[in-house]
Amino acid sequence: MVFVDDLMCGLTALQMAPESELREPQRLYNMPGLTFTANELFREIKAHLPGFTHHQKINGNMDKFAKLWPDTLSPDETLRDLDYEPEVTLPRMVAAVLNAHSGRRMTSRAGFRSIDTCDSGRINPPMLEKFVRKHLVRGETPALTQTLTQTLTQTQTLIQVQTLTLTVALALTLTLALALTLI
Repeated sequence: MVFVDDLMCGLTALQMAPESELREPQRLYNMPGLTFTANELFREIKAHLPGFTHHQKINGNMDKFAKLWPDTLSPDETLRDLDYEPEVTLPRMVAAVLNAHSGRRMTSRAGFRSIDTCDSGRINPPMLEKFVRKHLVRGETPALTQTLTQTLTQTQTLIQVQTLTLTVALALTLTLALALTLI
């Protein structure tokens, strides 16, 4: 797995490298990243979130697909031609992902609180309409109420989905990590 910070460094190094120093055929390079097992990932997440628990279940189709991938990518060519090697470690990656998720949750909570004027923990159509009229539109339109009701429904669904964001992101990462350990 390559973390985006490392990937950007590698791509920048490739873009800036003199043509004469690129020795790979067709100028194609693997951008190596970090390698870890599912259990290593679980331990690192648990170091940040002591209450974290996990359940492993191997998906047969995903397992077959994962076995097609190599265990590692050679870092030799990128180091030789681009002077690139990954710097992001598993602890740094997990901390970055969890911090980003926490930041998104705080932003969502602040936005929610600015609409939930009675601190009920729920948004209803009048609250949403008041917020939209105050901050986004001026004046009355018959279609606005219908649009706001639809938006409220979508917003409530989005809030429910956002609470699952970390779970889904971690599940995908864990599935990939687990699949790679089975290769």
